[in-house]
Amino acid sequence: MAITASISLSSASITVGQVLNAVLTVSNSAAVPVTVIQILPRINFTGNPVPMDGSSVAYGDVPLGQGFNNIIPASGSANFLLSYSIYQPSTGLNSNDYGALAGTYDVGALVISNDRSQVSPTVQTVTVNPVLPLF
Repeated sequence: MAITASISLSSASITVGQVLNAVLTVSNSAAVPVTVIQILPRINFTGNPVPMDGSSVAYGDVPLGQGFNNIIPASGSANFLLSYSIYQPSTGLNSNDYGALAGTYDVGALVISNDRSQVSPTVQTVTVNPVLPLF
């Protein structure tokens, strides 16, 4: 089965804790339908290949169970909405993050189909800005 994926972000820049929505488009070039059985959202600090853990980012569930359209028709495509919220905005200049610098993150996903093939879209980059204190 030949599936490909692409991702587009709702914004190129957000504030820490703000929800970032993404549209994941999965395309099927095969002559038979493909069922998407799992989508794993991924966020990496730019330049770091290790995905961020749950203490720094929250992912919305992608509904793929019974009653949801997760079948990609032959020579067709389908869109899936992904939601991310990043809680680690920066490298920080001190323990309180006052004067912290914005951080950049690579946003993507891993798509797994019913034949166990896996595909990831080219990541998109988002800048996450800290909430600046009012003094």
